Amino acid sequence: MPRRKVRLVTLEDALAGSVDDVTVQHEGGTHEPDSFYQVKYHVDQREAYSTEALIAHKPGHASLLEKAHSTE
Repeated sequence: MPRRKVRLVTLEDALAGSVDDVTVQHEGGTHEPDSFYQVKYHVDQREAYSTEALIAHKPGHASLLEKAHSTE
């Protein structure tokens, strides 16, 4: 994507920590930061993501929000 100065788009990026579904890296020297996306969805409406779901965690495990925050 030369017009947008995108160098590389990676799916399931092994180097992106917990936010690894889509990584967008820009050309060197641009002022655009690299972007990291974690894609979540449900196949039906029996469950949904909410604030509670993002901050919930089991003992000894990080919440989804903590995992996203710790990703560099």
